[in-house]
Amino acid sequence: MKNILLIILISFFTTDLSAQNLLDVALAEKSLIVNEKPAKPKLPFFILYEKEFFNGKNKSDSLNVRELMSKVDTLDIDYSKWTKNELKNRIVVSKGKKIDLKKEMLKMSDKPKAEQKKLKKEIKGFNNNKSGWRNYPLSISRPIISNDGKMALITIIRGNSGGSTELYKMENGKWEYFEHLERWAY
Repeated sequence: MKNILLIILISFFTTDLSAQNLLDVALAEKSLIVNEKPAKPKLPFFILYEKEFFNGKNKSDSLNVRELMSKVDTLDIDYSKWTKNELKNRIVVSKGKKIDLKKEMLKMSDKPKAEQKKLKKEIKGFNNNKSGWRNYPLSISRPIISNDGKMALITIIRGNSGGSTELYKMENGKWEYFEHLERWAY
């Protein structure tokens, strides 16, 4: 009984760490400001019918992509708000609220000056933006992970200026960017 409980706890923590690692990879080099409301995963239908997309990919990857795409339609997706614990090193905001610059800069005091400067610029841009979040904040869907845990799909929306649905693949115990399924711009 103790062994089963231990196995369950270990698998829970490794899954949680794996999901966190996936979000870190997906949000690398992107805005530090994230909308608390998750994006709805966007399903690119055309890929199912494009043979070129699957050329050069192994059968396992092709099957995982098809599985992820079917999950977007059939899975009960969690649309609960993002929390600060889920999106570490990001500022989670809600619509209509301004960010307290001083408070956020105090949290970043241990970070390098370049990172602090980037954050300050993003917060000022967000707080001064009167055009209904033209570029801010970033909205990210909750990851949809394949049954074998080797591939994941995430949709990222960059305000009103477009977004993308991206695939990530588990390689040597780490999540890595695999390919764009779809990109769009308004």
